[in-house]
Amino acid sequence: MFVLSRRQRRVMMRFLQALAVQGVVLVVRHWLHW
Repeated sequence: MFVLSRRQRRVMMRFLQALAVQGVVLVVRHWLHW
């Protein structure tokens, strides 16, 4: 395990949120196409 600083943790959370949003958008778009 490695310790993240508070700033790094915030960047990581933002990155994960962006990934989740992109994944949801892709799934919704794909689902709406059917």
